[in-house]
Amino acid sequence: MNSIEKFTPAGLRIDGRRPKEFRIPEFEMGFTALPEIDGSVRYRQGGTVIEACVTGPSERQRRTEVFDMHTDLIINIELASFSQTTLLDRNIARGVAQSHISNLKSTLKSVLILSQPHSQITIDILVIQEDGALVAAMLNACILALIDAGVPMKDLLVATSVLRFSQNPLMENGVFVDPIVSEENNACFLTLAYLPNLKVVSATFLQGRLPVQEITKPTHGLIDTAVHACQQLYEIFKTELEKRAAQTQQFTL
Repeated sequence: MNSIEKFTPAGLRIDGRRPKEFRIPEFEMGFTALPEIDGSVRYRQGGTVIEACVTGPSERQRRTEVFDMHTDLIINIELASFSQTTLLDRNIARGVAQSHISNLKSTLKSVLILSQPHSQITIDILVIQEDGALVAAMLNACILALIDAGVPMKDLLVATSVLRFSQNPLMENGVFVDPIVSEENNACFLTLAYLPNLKVVSATFLQGRLPVQEITKPTHGLIDTAVHACQQLYEIFKTELEKRAAQTQQFTL
């Protein structure tokens, strides 16, 4: 499928969205009652569905002089057996998912306050279904599960992906937000993590090659577009978290 075929004659994407329209996220925090789980979330953004469970902070299983003075962060990623159509698809997807662990860990460490010595936090991620923007969805799911677990952080990190088509006359500026898998194929896209209150870009991950000016230009560049989308996502997360906090307080009273 070439870039032209990814759009309708009206200039809409194949799923009916406008170029800079993201799929509205839905999430359920605390979905599991297992006593060993301290925080959890089931996160859905379109066809991408992630479950994240947090355990800890708890005593570190293996102590070393290097890590004893802070909280270690451990991330595990698994794919649901039905998330891919064939064994080959699952093996490829599993390898891709595993390759993201170091990026997830470094990004989360930039926002979490990990100051409790001799301890560890474990995040178990289950990819139930993948339909684009996987790293952004995993980051958002992890943050919400960590909030559910009461882990302190500097800001509410929010992540999104933006995609660039080098040639597409149907699309203004050639940039759009929150791609699905069929849009990601053979295209360049950027995943960005943003701290909205601190107004800081925490991390960026680029898939493919693009001129630097296409990424950094102040208007309609990938970073500019991603930051704007993250600000909108933040408002959604903030509203839902405030509703949850009010309901929890009402239940406690």
